[in-house]
Amino acid sequence: MLRRNWVAVAIVVTAGYSGTSPQEARVVFEGYPERRYVSTMDSVWLAPMSVEARFNNKVSIIVDEDGRYYWGTRAMRPLTRHESGDFTLYVATGPTGGYVKVLNAVFGEGVRAYMEHVSIGLEALTYYGLGSEPPPSK
Repeated sequence: MLRRNWVAVAIVVTAGYSGTSPQEARVVFEGYPERRYVSTMDSVWLAPMSVEARFNNKVSIIVDEDGRYYWGTRAMRPLTRHESGDFTLYVATGPTGGYVKVLNAVFGEGVRAYMEHVSIGLEALTYYGLGSEPPPSK
């Protein structure tokens, strides 16, 4: 049963992808959360994150050779990029919504603060963390 579920997840993840090969796409931002807030209609709380949870909840923004952006860590959802003063905002264009907001100011070593917001049903998850543009692959 578990194996069948993983196959279904793989199909769903690949279904949203535009077909761009890895050589044609590049990661323009990658970050790891420091904090996760969970909110419902009744409450909001800070959910603890282990080192493993931080790694498993990283955020990745990918741009392909045609300048289209994708949420690499959220089933390759298409994103629209907006520059807004001190921030760059990547907004999901599909019905599930969500966004990644990256501070344009750079701290040492190219590090930038970010926030990622996603909703699942009527529950919302908001992550805050630090990230950067990864170095080019060799």
